[in-house]
Amino acid sequence: MNLGPVCVRCCLLQVYPDKSTVSFSAGLHGWAFTLTTFAKMYAAKFGIDEARMINKLWGDNFFDPATKKWTTSATDSKTCKRGFVQFCYDPIKQVSAMMCPAPGAPPWCTDQAILAVQQARGTAEHGARHMETGAPPADGS
Repeated sequence: MNLGPVCVRCCLLQVYPDKSTVSFSAGLHGWAFTLTTFAKMYAAKFGIDEARMINKLWGDNFFDPATKKWTTSATDSKTCKRGFVQFCYDPIKQVSAMMCPAPGAPPWCTDQAILAVQQARGTAEHGARHMETGAPPADGS
């Protein structure tokens, strides 16, 4: 089967989360991030360079809050987790659990989560109209 001309540039494209060429997102809830997003927050907290923090958030890098130490392999400690899990996945999971506390929660929990994100972005008016009417605003936003 001939698929026609192939774009050589597209075939050479590679993605690397630690180079911020990957975005993690949830379209339903209206949020997205790259590792840079979290690295900026945590670099200031840990007092390290942002580029170094990005590397800590991906790959075989583990942080144990009990000892406050990074390692390149998991330890026997129950609190030792991969950097991505500890600093990206778990916080997102915690926020999601607060918005929709139980599996099979009523549909409004999703709308509340969307409204919370929109309020943070300053677009809450559109979200509030959507929740009241159940339909997107007439302007399509």
